[in-house]
Amino acid sequence: MNLHQHMGVIIGMATSLLVTPTVAQHGGGHGAHPLMPDQKLMVEYKLMNSENLATKHVEIKLSNQGLPAVISQDIELPWLAGALELTNYLPLAKIDQTVVHTDGVGNPAIYLSIDGPSQSYQRWLIAGDMERNRLVSFIGTWRFMAVGNPSARDLLWEQFRTEYSKAPSLHISSPDGLQRETVSVNKGSKKQLPALGVTIKVEAFYPHFAMDKDATEPKNESEKRINPAVLVRITAGDRQEKRWVFSKFPDYISEATDRLPIKIRLDCPVQAKSQAPDYVIVMSGNNRHELWSRYMKKVEHQALKKDETVVIAGSNYRFHFSHALANGKLVEQYVSSDKSGAVPAICFSPKLLIDLSSPLWIALNERRVVNTKAGPMAITFMTSSAQPQMGGHH
Repeated sequence: MNLHQHMGVIIGMATSLLVTPTVAQHGGGHGAHPLMPDQKLMVEYKLMNSENLATKHVEIKLSNQGLPAVISQDIELPWLAGALELTNYLPLAKIDQTVVHTDGVGNPAIYLSIDGPSQSYQRWLIAGDMERNRLVSFIGTWRFMAVGNPSARDLLWEQFRTEYSKAPSLHISSPDGLQRETVSVNKGSKKQLPALGVTIKVEAFYPHFAMDKDATEPKNESEKRINPAVLVRITAGDRQEKRWVFSKFPDYISEATDRLPIKIRLDCPVQAKSQAPDYVIVMSGNNRHELWSRYMKKVEHQALKKDETVVIAGSNYRFHFSHALANGKLVEQYVSSDKSGAVPAICFSPKLLIDLSSPLWIALNERRVVNTKAGPMAITFMTSSAQPQMGGHH
């Protein structure tokens, strides 16, 4: 097994196991296919807290897609009356990470190493960072989380123990987030939500949503929660709307149906397709670490020390963490590379982005969520032929 071909970061859980992950393929993992001559490189971006603003697409201006380039291209952000500057392009690159210690400000961090007969892989995991606290591969999944006291630890453990067996639910809110309601996902159930002025009816729940290519309609492929989706009917006065809501794609919007100003999120943690073990490294209190694991329907926990080697169940690989910081700041960039797994990457200036003091790098087919004064904004680096993947990587 070539680890560099099978590793990839996805957006994970921030402070709770119950926050649903969003798909993002990160540059340390799957290698990109060579670009076709007719393919153009694009930036797709959308303000996430407004259904009234359409998704924008901009072609990246390059004289040669096969060569590194320093760029000065403005990506106009009409909701901020400004522009995000695109500064660099690398046709083949790999991520380079550093975590800097900070005094009292920052997030807990660990340096995870995975080793096997002929391969090794290292990555910083940052607790509380929705896009850097989880690592997934075909041999296992790793999450890193931090809690402040024993009661928070016990609550998180209970969530981990039951996350794939608990009943799914819908979290429904007004556009401003001030009004919130929770609805159980039971097919045929109907609930009036007077505070929101709507009635919600659950039409269908598919644990493993997929599209039937022949019938061109949705189908459920299995009872395992690979791609959970709910079809809901929303009634507001004399208006009705049907809407698909996905765990893996919480900001998915259908231009044809998602018209009513109601936000709906499906709380149903996503399972991996493979039978590989699921690990959670938890830091609690005074730099105390635990390892939680789930494999072959067995859930266990144990103390874990720095540099302690753990055999990865079902494989010839092992892992350990060699560094741990109570407060750290992640600094990362992409550097040119001709090694296996290298992918195209672009870089943006951090101007107009909140909580970012260093340049923002994005790999091809990766989606990043950044904060702006107007709210969270999703940015995707993609090709002109790319299509949304409703059943893609976990």
